[in-house]
Amino acid sequence: PKMIANKMICVCHTKTDNYFKIQESWLSEIISWLDALLGKFLFKRVKMVIGVNAEVLDHEINRLKSSEKPSSLYTNGIYKSNWLNPVEDRREGDHKICFIASKFFPWNGLELILDNLESNTHVAGWQLHIVGDCTTAQIKRLDSYNIKSRTILHGGLNSQELRDLLQCMDVSLGAFALHLIGLKQAASLKVRLSLGEGVPVYSGHIDSGIPSEFEYFRVGAPNIEKILAFSIQMRKVSRLNIVTASRQYIDKVEMLRRLVKDVL
Repeated sequence: PKMIANKMICVCHTKTDNYFKIQESWLSEIISWLDALLGKFLFKRVKMVIGVNAEVLDHEINRLKSSEKPSSLYTNGIYKSNWLNPVEDRREGDHKICFIASKFFPWNGLELILDNLESNTHVAGWQLHIVGDCTTAQIKRLDSYNIKSRTILHGGLNSQELRDLLQCMDVSLGAFALHLIGLKQAASLKVRLSLGEGVPVYSGHIDSGIPSEFEYFRVGAPNIEKILAFSIQMRKVSRLNIVTASRQYIDKVEMLRRLVKDVL
C-alpha cells in the first residue's frame, strides 16, 4: 500500500528461497513461488533491509535486486542485567558437551555427531547432553545407541532450566550441516546464550558476529576427539573471563544502539 511504502523495514532471517526449496511439501513449493513473485515487489517498497547475518543479507539483496537500499547487520544477542556478576561454575568429572536446539532439524547436524561417536567408541571421558525436541527417528537411534549411557536427553527446557544446566557444561555445540539450507555462516541465539553463561562454543560454521580469531568460539568438524581436546583446554579458563570477552559480540543493548544509529 502507498501509505506505508518506504516506511517498512524488512528483516531477513535466512535465505528464504533455499529454505522453502528444501521443504518437501506442496505447500512449500507454493510459498517458494510466492516468495519469488512478491519478494521483489516488497523490497522495492521497504525503507531498509536488515539481515541476521552477513551471508543472508548479501544473498537477499542480490536475489531481489535491491542493492540501492540501505542495509544493516543485526545479529542475535542476549540481555544481562549485570555482565560482571560471577557465573556459577559446576564443571567436574567427565567433560560435558551440550547440544541445544528448539528442534533438531537435519541442518543442526545431530546425525553427524552421532555418526562420529559411533565410529569412535574408544574415546572416553565425555557426556553428550541433548536439549530440544528430537524426531522419532533420532530418539530411536539414541535408544539403540551402543554408548547411550553417555548421552542424556533433556527435551525442551525453559530459560532458568537451561541456565542451570549450562553451569555444568564444558562446551556447547553449534550447527554442523548448514549447507543443507544453503548457508555457510550463522549467528544463532544458542551460541550467544552459551557464551553469556561462560560456556565456550565448538561449531561447524563461522559466526557472522564473532571474529574468526576469537578463542572461545572454535570452528571444526563434528569430531569427538577435537571437541574433547577443545573442552580440556577450555576447562582451565574461568566462566567470567569467557563472558567478559564475549560481551562485545553478544550484548543485545549494544546491538540495538548500533541498529538504531543505522536506521536513523
